[in-house]
Amino acid sequence: MRLINIERAKAGLSPVATNKSLRSSSRVRAQELVKLFSHTRPNGKAWHSTITIAYGSAAENIAAGQRSPERVVQAWMESPGHRKNIMNPCYSQVGVGCYNDPCQPYRFYWGQHFTGPKN
Repeated sequence: MRLINIERAKAGLSPVATNKSLRSSSRVRAQELVKLFSHTRPNGKAWHSTITIAYGSAAENIAAGQRSPERVVQAWMESPGHRKNIMNPCYSQVGVGCYNDPCQPYRFYWGQHFTGPKN
């Protein structure tokens, strides 16, 4: 989260706060990415079905293979779609999850969930 907020601060945006529920949902998604690297869950449901808190808007970033938070944030910032999620001023909360499975080809799988308040 610190790295995300550094990027947001560079653009004059408010920081996002860590949310335990979003951290949990992003960890679930990171683990699911081993089975299906997609924004659709392995059970066919939408990624946001893992989020258990009320929200007005939400976004998901996913990644695989990056061995550190610095590398995954760099990869997300270099991707227009992922960067747009990170820099969206409507989002006020974030959760990040990482799943490490040394038996899988990419080993490290990352999920990141953002939410904004209901209007």
